[in-house]
Amino acid sequence: MIHKLFCIPHAGGFASRFIPLKRNLESTIQLMPVELKGHGKRLDEGFYGDFDEAVRDIVTILRREAAPFAYTVLGHSLGGLLAYDALCGMQELGLPLPRLLIISGINPPHIKTQGADYATLSDQELIAKTLALNGTQQDIFKNDQLRSLFLPILRADFRLLSQYPHDGQREPLACDIEIWNGTDDDLVDHDATPAWKNYTRATCRFRVFDGSHFFLFDNPQATVSVMNEVVLSGSG
Repeated sequence: MIHKLFCIPHAGGFASRFIPLKRNLESTIQLMPVELKGHGKRLDEGFYGDFDEAVRDIVTILRREAAPFAYTVLGHSLGGLLAYDALCGMQELGLPLPRLLIISGINPPHIKTQGADYATLSDQELIAKTLALNGTQQDIFKNDQLRSLFLPILRADFRLLSQYPHDGQREPLACDIEIWNGTDDDLVDHDATPAWKNYTRATCRFRVFDGSHFFLFDNPQATVSVMNEVVLSGSG
């Protein structure tokens, strides 16, 4: 039986970022990387006007692509908040939820994330902050053409993050949640992480991996091993 794994990227991330994970996924797990508007294959569509538009787009994608399969949603950083809000929207519409939501590298919705302030930085400051996270190759910023293409994408994504309401007023989800973080992720308030349990009526589990903000991609063998386990069992 096929189980679809929808992956929603971080700020400045593309659907292709998740492709290397496929190498070690079980054959019954179908990787479904989500491309955000204005990114990658959807470059010509322009950016989202606001956070809610991005959420509605993801709901549309899940409604179109998930049924009738069992599925899991994984969101990293900005993608974690987009995934959470999209599933809240689906729940409000009475639509089937995934077996499991995996959220990595982001604070609970009521806690502001450090990166939310990056949208207003100068180009040089934004580049410095981005490189400090060790998730973007320096060559992108050394090439004028790539830099001029990538910076607006990065800024648009951080603008979405800055628009997140952080009010924590949504109805808790009726699906299991796993919260994944890197041991050295400075963008996450690790003391606040346990509060994620308040965002589901089902089971909430926590996992910590060696690494910083991009632990998910830096050590794919370790993360995919756990991914295989929890995706195929619903939640570990």
